[in-house]
Amino acid sequence: MCHAVPAPSTERPEAQSMFSSLKTIAKRKLLARQLKDADSETRRSAIEALGELGEPSDTQVIARALKDEDAVVRMAAAKAMSDLGQHDAVDPLVECITERRFADGEWQTEILVALESLNDPRSVEACAQALTHRSVKVRCAAASALGNLGDPSVVPKLVASLRDKEFEVVRQSGRALAKLGRPAVGPLIQVLEYESGQGQNAAAEALGFIGDPQAIEPLIAALKSDDSFLQIAAAKALSNFDDPRVAAPLVHALGESSTAAFFYGVREEAEAALMKMGKRAIDASLLALRDPNAGGKAIIAKLLGQIRDPRNFDALVETLKDQNLELRKASLQSLMTLDQQRAQPVVQSMLS
Repeated sequence: MCHAVPAPSTERPEAQSMFSSLKTIAKRKLLARQLKDADSETRRSAIEALGELGEPSDTQVIARALKDEDAVVRMAAAKAMSDLGQHDAVDPLVECITERRFADGEWQTEILVALESLNDPRSVEACAQALTHRSVKVRCAAASALGNLGDPSVVPKLVASLRDKEFEVVRQSGRALAKLGRPAVGPLIQVLEYESGQGQNAAAEALGFIGDPQAIEPLIAALKSDDSFLQIAAAKALSNFDDPRVAAPLVHALGESSTAAFFYGVREEAEAALMKMGKRAIDASLLALRDPNAGGKAIIAKLLGQIRDPRNFDALVETLKDQNLELRKASLQSLMTLDQQRAQPVVQSMLS
């Protein structure tokens, strides 16, 4: 049975390309008309389709939908503007930040996300204004955008947001300040030393992320605070510094005996920080192990068992003479972890 072979196309590539372009233009014109449709779902679908086509010249067409009466349409328009990635989208988006007709918050959050993705300096002032918006989501999005925009002039406003009543806003503001880096160090130290609450904790976290040596002494002071949450934040931050001043205060924190410290896990966080430091923590740990007045020795013994260093074995053997049962048990376990063959005679001797 013979099958008919389709005739080869006689259209040249140039003609095919022109035909495809005409189809796209016709489709974009149809979608632009649909933006005026009375049905909000039709308008939303048209905006999404225009965003997918990715034609830069459609930016201003989509911009008109940023103030649509329907919230879903407005959010779709903001996302489409972000997807197009055109810098002429910035001004229409910035205008929406101060728009008071719509109080839903979700829409302006999407606007801020779009501005963040466009990464244009013209967005800075509008994003900074949004830090005082009544919506928590908007304030969080504003802080996030400012961190990525990277303009140090907003440091004072982000520092003010560390006093926000909402934890998530405080956390996002702290992260934004961390991204801004060195210009934020001085103001963050001021917060750490003279303020209280969530803002202090966020400041400690940001200072640890930035890693500027100016922050070490203030963080060490925070590690001695009566606030266990601040102690935990300071311990985490200090573990990021490669500095000889850091290990001894963290080792000292292992001996913290307050009920709050035990309940909230200050010692556990100090231990995790020292583990992260690894061999940088050995000198201070060995010194504390030999100090008759030091606390937290069982934790130190356990820690030394996780850090491979020839100095640790003999130091742990010495602790087997200590009166503290928990310390002896931790030391035996660490000795077996470090060198099981060498530790076996020591264990036999203890058992006998």
